Amino acid sequence: VIPAYNEAAHIGGLLERCQALDPALIVVVNDASSDDTGAILDGLAAQDDTGRLRVLHNNRNMGKQGSVRRALRELTERGPRLDAVALIDGDGQHDPAELPALAELLRTHHAVIGARSQREMPIHRRMSNGLVNAGYALIGGVDFVDVQSGLRLYRFSAAMVLAEQLPEVGRYGIEHESLAI
Repeated sequence: VIPAYNEAAHIGGLLERCQALDPALIVVVNDASSDDTGAILDGLAAQDDTGRLRVLHNNRNMGKQGSVRRALRELTERGPRLDAVALIDGDGQHDPAELPALAELLRTHHAVIGARSQREMPIHRRMSNGLVNAGYALIGGVDFVDVQSGLRLYRFSAAMVLAEQLPEVGRYGIEHESLAI
C-alpha cells in the first residue's frame, strides 16, 4: 500500500523498486495530487501487464491516513487473500528492498515498524522523533525506535482491523492511531 500526494518526482522509481520484489499486489492511492502523480500512475497502470498494480484516485485530499484506509478497504473488498500488508510512503525515503527481511518478523509479531536512518534527518526532526519515541516507550513500555516511520508491515488480520477502525480522513495521524488500534 502506497499513499501518494504530489510524488511525481519519486513514484515511478519507487514502484519499479517495489515491483522488483514481485508482490502479490501493489495498491497506490493518489491523494488528489496537484502535480503529475496521477498521470504518471495511470501511465504505469496502463503498462502493467501483470494486473498486480491498482491505482486509486481520491477526488479530494483525504490525507495519508484516509488514503491508507481506502487502500486497506480495497484489499478487504477486492484484493487477493494475503498473508501480510506493507505500507510504504510514496516519497521514496524508504527502501522497498528492506521489506522481505522485515516481513520475516511477522512470524512472531503482528506488526513491524521500520526505522529510518537518522544520519540524513535534520536535527529538529531527530529531536522531535526522539521525544515522541521516548513518550511511547514510557507510556507503552516498548521502544519503537522510529514510531513515526512510514514503513510498516502488518499481518493481514491486523491490517483489516486498521481498515475498519482508522478514521476516513487524517493527515499523519496514522502512525500514532494505528498503534492505539
